[in-house]
Amino acid sequence: MIGLDTNVLVRYIMQDDPKQSAKAGNLIDALDGTNRGFISLVSVVETVWLLSFCCDLNREQVAQALDAMLRTKQFVVEQTDQVL
Repeated sequence: MIGLDTNVLVRYIMQDDPKQSAKAGNLIDALDGTNRGFISLVSVVETVWLLSFCCDLNREQVAQALDAMLRTKQFVVEQTDQVL
């Protein structure tokens, strides 16, 4: 299992930097049901903060991003019940 930090998650979601977003996409696209990515609770909280305050996403957009993270079988999210 590989750890996914906030930078990787935000770059993948926002696609705001051509080089870094491509690298994040390649990493995430390489994950599958047996080789999964781990997202810590700290990374979830930081991602929510960045999406809300730096990327100016509204609550619904942030919720959609979180929902997608939780539903992706390639991810293991720490304390999923709390995130929900």
